[in-house]
Amino acid sequence: MKFSKYWLPVVIVAMAIWFASSLTGREVGDAVWWTRYLPDFLRVRADKLGHAMMFGALGALGLRALFFGHGWPLIRSGWGTLAGCALYGAVDEIHQLWAPGRSCDPMDWLADVIGSGLFIVAWGWFFARKRSGQQGEKCDSKK
Repeated sequence: MKFSKYWLPVVIVAMAIWFASSLTGREVGDAVWWTRYLPDFLRVRADKLGHAMMFGALGALGLRALFFGHGWPLIRSGWGTLAGCALYGAVDEIHQLWAPGRSCDPMDWLADVIGSGLFIVAWGWFFARKRSGQQGEKCDSKK
C-alpha cells in the first residue's frame, strides 16, 4: 500500500521526465509549438521553467514519500529528496545526449535543481504546518 500511495506518483513523474528527454529535438519543438510565438528571451526561459516545474513536481512527491511514507524527519526528507532530484537531473541530461537534436545543458540541470529545491521548501513548509496542526492565526476584530 505504501508503494502505490507514496512512491507510484514519484515513479510516474520520473518516467514522464525520462520519456520527454527521449524525444528528438524536432518532437520537442512540435510538443511545445506555442513557444514559437514567444520572443526569443522568453522562449529560453520557458524551457527552464518547464525543467523547474517537472523537477519541482518530482521533488514535492519525493518529499511526500519520504516524510509521510517512511516517517523520515522533514529536514532529512528534504535534503534526501534534493540530492535524489539533483542526481536524477544529471542522469537525465546525460541521457539527452543520445536523443537526436538534443544536448546536455548544465543550465537545464541547474533549473532542475532550483525547481525541485523551491518545491521542496514550499511543500516542506506546508507539510510541517499540516503535521503540527497549525491552521494559522485568526484575526480577532474584538481586540
